[in-house]
Amino acid sequence: MMTWGEKYWPVFLVISALWLMLGFGIPEGIALGSSPSKHLDNTLSYYARTELHANIAVYGSIHTVAWWATFVVWMVFVIFITAHIWFLQFG
Repeated sequence: MMTWGEKYWPVFLVISALWLMLGFGIPEGIALGSSPSKHLDNTLSYYARTELHANIAVYGSIHTVAWWATFVVWMVFVIFITAHIWFLQFG
């Protein structure tokens, strides 16, 4: 019996891969390729550090709330999705 997931997930994965390639890969590649050494103002990492303040320390202080929030969300997602897909946990 075919379920909606057998049609949805392949489409989702293809669209996600294309979006990542076009929406992230191309601009990030251009930013990395066109920036002088150690001057990567147009990269996603630079944006996250400067605009979102997701950097390790700000003016010598301890980690910011944004840094911890983004780090915790990322780690929870990575651990959950790894356990779910490769180790058949959580359903």
